Amino acid sequence: MNLFIEGEPVPKGRPRFTRQGHAYTPSKTRRWESKVGWSWREAFPGDPIEGPVSVTVHVYHRSGRHGDLDNYLKAVLDGLNGVAFVDDKQVEEIYAAFAHSTANDPKEGVRVWVEEL
Repeated sequence: MNLFIEGEPVPKGRPRFTRQGHAYTPSKTRRWESKVGWSWREAFPGDPIEGPVSVTVHVYHRSGRHGDLDNYLKAVLDGLNGVAFVDDKQVEEIYAAFAHSTANDPKEGVRVWVEEL
């Protein structure tokens, strides 16, 4: 199963802390993770995979500007958690890469493949 999720990819943000010391995920990261999950659920409305999975993620940026690949991957995996697979501890294989958009193909987003092993 694979899906292109359009929009500016957002890397997993560092946790923020309240004055009481409680950690929370930044709102921009939460919105992106939610978009990833809802996009997958809309395309593949069935139950999440229960066994081991392989995940491939290609991150597309128009500007060519990007951060750490592992932070983008973490945000995508968290968005797919409970939707594409029951828990991200099921992920046994990962491939991730930055893919560059071109003038003829100016897409921005992420393409995600999830395969049952």
